[in-house]
Amino acid sequence: RSYIWPELLIEEAWNSYYKGDYNRTLGKLVTYKAPVLSYVVNPEINVLKALSYYKLCLYDDMSNIIDDHYKEFDKSKQVIDKMLAKKHSLEWYFKFINSYVDGKKYYDSLTNKLLENVRKDPAFIQLYKSYKDGLREIKSIKKVRNRRLRKILAINLKDSLFLQQKLIGSYVKKVFKLTSAQLEKSFVGLSYLRLEALNARKARLYSGITDTGARGDIKYLKRNSKQYFWSFNGEFWADELGDYVFALRSECQK
Repeated sequence: RSYIWPELLIEEAWNSYYKGDYNRTLGKLVTYKAPVLSYVVNPEINVLKALSYYKLCLYDDMSNIIDDHYKEFDKSKQVIDKMLAKKHSLEWYFKFINSYVDGKKYYDSLTNKLLENVRKDPAFIQLYKSYKDGLREIKSIKKVRNRRLRKILAINLKDSLFLQQKLIGSYVKKVFKLTSAQLEKSFVGLSYLRLEALNARKARLYSGITDTGARGDIKYLKRNSKQYFWSFNGEFWADELGDYVFALRSECQK
């Protein structure tokens, strides 16, 4: 139910990455595949996954992450950029999220994810609740018998509602602009990383080193006496979210 906790996972993953614990980094990041976090949109997740595989010299895995990233986001970014280029009004963005809250879904999956992300934001929830309360208040004002007072109250309330619409619209627009910028940055970063991996593969080829072909094994897992091994078969349990650790062997040759 926490809105903040999903954002902390990426910070914890970076922590593990800088400690050189790439298996724990990948474990933290796989949590985002849990259905309960399907609304989370953060291109940095795939960048960190690819970096971790790169550090483990698992270049095929890294390439798969990069390919999947482009498949998932390339076309959607074009959709978002076209929408932003049209310079819609803030009122338009308000109607955009309002329609989504009322049940409308859009053909682009990333657009729906971003709108769902906004819908779960406590700040949006509070603003939207105030807006809905204002609509109900307008209906109540109609019962005021004093015509002059009723008119003044209605004007003031409508001005307030219009301002709330603009605030909500501004927030929605900001989310889409920020996501577009993050995606652009991720594409650039992953392109550089692919080039680095190509150079590393070429150096390995010239040196005559071959991959062992080994994959995950419990012996590669760092754990203490209070931590137990449990095979992961694609099921996500609430009390395990954020605690996964991979057990991949590094292919790097020292």
